[in-house]
Amino acid sequence: MEQRTPHSQKTDLVIIEAYINEAQEMCQALDSQTLTEAVKSIKKISRLHKNNSKVVMLQNCYALALSKIIKLQDLADAKATGETLIEFAQKHPDNYEIHPAFAEGMAALAEKKDWASGAEAVDNLSKLYLLHLDDAFYAQQYAKGIASHTTESVASQVAAIESIESLFERFPESIELASTISGALFKLSTLESGEDRANTINKLEKLATRFPSSAKAAKDLGKALIELLKEQETEEADLTLRRLSNLGVSFPQAPEAVEAFSEGIYEFSQKDGSKNIAECVGMIAELYEVHPDSKAIAINYTKALVSLSYTQSNYEDIKRTFDKIAEMSVLHLNSAEFVQSYALGLVNLLAKQTGAEAEATADLLSKCYMSHPGNQAITFAYGRGLFCLADRQDVEAAKETLQILRLICIANPKNEQLPVQFAMGVSNIIARDVSCKDIFLTMLNTIMRSHKSNQDLVDVYNRLVKTIIRAGI
Repeated sequence: MEQRTPHSQKTDLVIIEAYINEAQEMCQALDSQTLTEAVKSIKKISRLHKNNSKVVMLQNCYALALSKIIKLQDLADAKATGETLIEFAQKHPDNYEIHPAFAEGMAALAEKKDWASGAEAVDNLSKLYLLHLDDAFYAQQYAKGIASHTTESVASQVAAIESIESLFERFPESIELASTISGALFKLSTLESGEDRANTINKLEKLATRFPSSAKAAKDLGKALIELLKEQETEEADLTLRRLSNLGVSFPQAPEAVEAFSEGIYEFSQKDGSKNIAECVGMIAELYEVHPDSKAIAINYTKALVSLSYTQSNYEDIKRTFDKIAEMSVLHLNSAEFVQSYALGLVNLLAKQTGAEAEATADLLSKCYMSHPGNQAITFAYGRGLFCLADRQDVEAAKETLQILRLICIANPKNEQLPVQFAMGVSNIIARDVSCKDIFLTMLNTIMRSHKSNQDLVDVYNRLVKTIIRAGI
């Protein structure tokens, strides 16, 4: 047998150390990589481990890489990777250093919401927790698994909360556990009604108050109050809005609390009999002035401006409001949420315009549509804008505009609102020029075959047919 000299052994150690450093660097890089990049990295880490399978540090890196990639993968791939991680952990029962990665991987697998693999993940998390009873980290990962492995029923959610609360009793100062419970309480509140729902939200509020530094708890409380507000009558919603207004004061470390208040104001402004929409816009504007870097508040402000513009009748007022919407869109680099509001603002502007102004606004809508393909809100805004434009054009130009609207309908078969706009446009053009009745009815019938369950479309079509019959045309 070949004798290993001290020099050759030292060389081997240097090589192994280089492998470990390379694997650790790749593991760190996984946090910022795309799935495709991560797959390439984990293959390299796997090769390093297989060629040096007894090196504990490489075992640790491989386990950590597996746990991280589960978070990026779809269900099928995550299940396969989860099985690999479970087998790997079973193969190395004495290496407790891989347990943190194993726990994180199982929690991530449970989040994929597959019942069978989720059950196995929670079972493994339970075993890890029992092995490390004094370590809050394992209780936290176990709690995440429990919270994920639930059905959409009150009983299932209550059972999960009770299990997590038993862990929380052991680690009562754990913000991570408090955050997991807050998420479960929020979900439970959406499944309940009446007094049960009120009690759950009160419980969530107490938890958030106990942990004022937990942004997650404050955010979950805000979400719970917003969902409640949406379903309430105006008078009750006003009381809930006041609770939301206190979030920013109660949780100064959580910007999500103020953002929830801004969303609550917006939702409240959409209710019949609510405060004047202009007052609500003003309230959100004040929040935006204090928190100019909050995208969530900016979005709610811009949506509220759109709502305000639809309550205005004077063109100059609409134009001033639209200019603010356009400014917000530019400030936020034309991201989709702001372009949606911008497009809806353009539609309202176009509805008050004629001639060259209307044509120019329609062109802007077209650019929004072309720059955000697949965005259903922007697609609807463009379709609505084409309907409004056709209504303001001479007959021949209107026919061409409706042809464009027809093509938009065909290109977006899942958008149920576009065919209604086309049907209304057809109804209007036939009323203006009977000679085009047959060709446009044929187009409309073709579109209707793909939208038979669209009741709004059927209603417009039936009214059109009745009008044609009564007019004898």
